[in-house]
Amino acid sequence: MKILHTSDWHIGRTLDGNDLAAEQADVLEQILGFATTHEPDVIVIAGDVYDLPSPSAASQQLCNEYIIKLGRVAPVLIIPGNHDSRNRFKALEEFAEASNIHITSQIHEVIQRAFEFEEDGDKVRIYCLPFVAPNNVRGLEGFEGITLTHQGVVEALMQRIREDADTHSSRIITVAHLFLSGGEQSKSKAERDIEYGGVHDIKASSFSGSDLVLLGHLHRPQTPSKKMPVAHYSGSIMRYSFSEAKHTKSCSLIEYDVKTGKSEIETIKIDLPSGMARLQGDSVQQVLDNSNYDKHIGDWIEVTLPWSQRGTNPLVRMKQKFPKTASVKFIKVVSADEELVITEAKEGENISDQAATFFENVAGEGEATEGRLAIVTDADERVRGE
Repeated sequence: MKILHTSDWHIGRTLDGNDLAAEQADVLEQILGFATTHEPDVIVIAGDVYDLPSPSAASQQLCNEYIIKLGRVAPVLIIPGNHDSRNRFKALEEFAEASNIHITSQIHEVIQRAFEFEEDGDKVRIYCLPFVAPNNVRGLEGFEGITLTHQGVVEALMQRIREDADTHSSRIITVAHLFLSGGEQSKSKAERDIEYGGVHDIKASSFSGSDLVLLGHLHRPQTPSKKMPVAHYSGSIMRYSFSEAKHTKSCSLIEYDVKTGKSEIETIKIDLPSGMARLQGDSVQQVLDNSNYDKHIGDWIEVTLPWSQRGTNPLVRMKQKFPKTASVKFIKVVSADEELVITEAKEGENISDQAATFFENVAGEGEATEGRLAIVTDADERVRGE
C-alpha cells in the first residue's frame, strides 16, 4: 500500500502581512504532480489545511481546487487541525465524498468513518483523529470519566479503535494532529502551541495497537518514533516563519506492508518558489552594501537592526534592493533605569511561558504558581476549542 502524506498547508497565511497565495498555488501544483507520478493508494492531509477557522473565499477556492484534483488520483483523507474549524469541515463531509474526499471532523465519529484498504486478503483500517480540545469531549458517549488531557482523549479513543479493528480483523493506521513527545518544535508563529493545563505532548505509546501514525502540527519533517508504532510528521508545505528559514520542506511517500505492518518512509522535496534568510547589520546602509547578502535578493528577508535605525525608513530602503523584505526587527530596548531591560516577545513562545512572564512581572517574582498557569492554559484551550 502506498500513502502520500502531507499536512499543515495553512492556506491563507501571510508572511508578516505579505501575501503567499501565488507561492502556495505553486507548491500545491507540485504536490499534485507528486500524486500523479507516484500513484498512491491513498492521500492523507493531516490537519491545518487552512490558517484560520474562517478562511477567505479565495483561500477556500484555492484549497478546494487542489483537493478535488487530488481526489481524482486517489482517495483523500482529511482531518481538521488546531487552526481549522471542525464544524466548517463537518458541513462539507457529504459533498466531499462525491469527489473521493473523506473528511473526519468529529472525534466521536472516528470509528464509523474509518477508511478500509484491502490487499490480497489482508486489511488495514485508517482511523482519522481530528484535533479537539479535551473540554469538547466532555459528555460524549465513550469518553465518560476519562482524564481530560490530550493524552487521555487519545488513549480512550484508541481503546475503541483497537476493539473495532479486532472486529474487522484488520491492522491499524492512525492519522492525528498533535504534538508527540520527542518531536522537535520550530517555534514558528504558524506552529501554534497545543496545550492543556500546561501539558501538550502525547506519548507514542498512547497509540498502542497502531502500526503507523501519520501526524500533522509540527512543521519540520521528522519521525519521532521509529519503533512500533512508527510515528511521522510530513511537516508544513512552506516556510511560514523566519524560524523555519533553514527547513527543507517535503511530502512523504510511505510504502506500507498490509501483511506485516512494516513501513518505509521516503521524503519528496518541495522546490520552494522563494528562499528565506535573516540579515543583520549596524545600519540599513551596511546591510545594503554587504555583498555577501546579494544572493538573497530574490528571497524573503527579515532584517535586524539597532534601535537607533528606527527613524531611517528601513523597510522602504531595504525593499529597493530586496523586494521581498517581509519585516524589520530592532534589538533590545534598554530603559533609563539600567537595571530594567525591556525585551521583545519570543517568537513561538507558548501560553505557559507567556503566562509565567506576566505573573512574574505583574505579581512579583515567584508568583507564577502551577495553579495560576493551569487557569490560564485551561482558558486558552477552551477558547481555541470553541
